[in-house]
Amino acid sequence: MKTEVAPLSHNVVKTEWAPLHRNFVTKILKFPTMGVSIASVILSLVDSTMASLTIITHEIKKQDLQIAITVL
Repeated sequence: MKTEVAPLSHNVVKTEWAPLHRNFVTKILKFPTMGVSIASVILSLVDSTMASLTIITHEIKKQDLQIAITVL
């Protein structure tokens, strides 16, 4: 399991997860205004074992988090 982070300006993360998590990341990353943080934190909530892999690149706004959850 490895994670590659593109330059912050691109706001993209390429991650190799199990198929279920891959679909989960895809749905969230379709929204370019949401950052890497949203996808990482949501994944951490889904599976606590991924908490150590969380990548925080910017502050998460409550509104963004609600939108991310709604997408699911």
